[in-house]
Amino acid sequence: EDGNSLYPLHPFSLIDGSHYLRAAAREEYTQGYVRQLVYVNRLIEETIDAILANSHQPPVIILQADHGPGSMLNWESVEDTNLTERLGILNAYYLPEGGQALYDAISPVNTFRAVLNACFGAHMDLLPDTSHFSTASHPYEFVPCP
Repeated sequence: EDGNSLYPLHPFSLIDGSHYLRAAAREEYTQGYVRQLVYVNRLIEETIDAILANSHQPPVIILQADHGPGSMLNWESVEDTNLTERLGILNAYYLPEGGQALYDAISPVNTFRAVLNACFGAHMDLLPDTSHFSTASHPYEFVPCP
């Protein structure tokens, strides 16, 4: 959470969810995730403050994650995965006054379309706001999620 290097009990890799939890406890995953989030949040706040302080005109700022945590992600089972956790993301907007791009059910697929339409006069059609999940062993078999 201070940005210091850590020396975890397990080698670093890009594995997540059930693949990571084979070697580590869920509590270890959650604590590491929260600590990392504290650090990243501080950096993001500093960056946004600097952008706002140095902008000659109101900026458009979009913060968007690609997926949520994986503490309850089972790479081989849709049924055993907490899809709310995995599909829940940060999707934050800072728009100039008058930029009305948001609506209740917006999903990441429409973030840039909606912002470009609202702030820059684009005329991009919005896509269906849906989410999908696939397992590691069948990455191209997408299961629609509620």
